[in-house]
Amino acid sequence: MTHEEISVAVHAEQKAHREAQRTLMAEYDRGYYARLKELRVACEAIGHKWRFTHLGPLNDPWFACGICRATKVEIDSEGKP
Repeated sequence: MTHEEISVAVHAEQKAHREAQRTLMAEYDRGYYARLKELRVACEAIGHKWRFTHLGPLNDPWFACGICRATKVEIDSEGKP
């Protein structure tokens, strides 16, 4: 086999793998995001447990809930240029 043939074969295998993953996960994903949203709404109702995670590209602080993994960004009240 040549390098080009190996490269083409690897690409084909990776593409087939991605397609198989997409097909196998499709049924699960249909309800996943709705269930996740319900859990995050329930967490919000009793109070998220926010913790700082990092500064974003515009230097705004990002936070994630330590319980449900919801995220938020606190934008400077003065705005950004």
